[in-house]
Amino acid sequence: ERTIMPEVLARFSPQEVGNTMWAYAKLGITNPKLMNAVAEHAMQKHIANGFNSQNIANTAWAFAKTGVQHLRLLDVLANSTMRPDME
Repeated sequence: ERTIMPEVLARFSPQEVGNTMWAYAKLGITNPKLMNAVAEHAMQKHIANGFNSQNIANTAWAFAKTGVQHLRLLDVLANSTMRPDME
């Protein structure tokens, strides 16, 4: 529950978003409340614009692996892959 607290999520960098989502999914932990809270954080422009290809892949994979749907986040992640600075 602590991870979901806004003051904790506010400190998550794009890498921490991807790593956290990947870790939960890798461990087989499905926590829709956490994932939705992290998704809302990840969709903020300053976070979404900081994603690199690995952060995007980890985050998208975690949602696919756990079966938690968040279509707006997937749209943000897809758009992030089209940034000129994306490798």
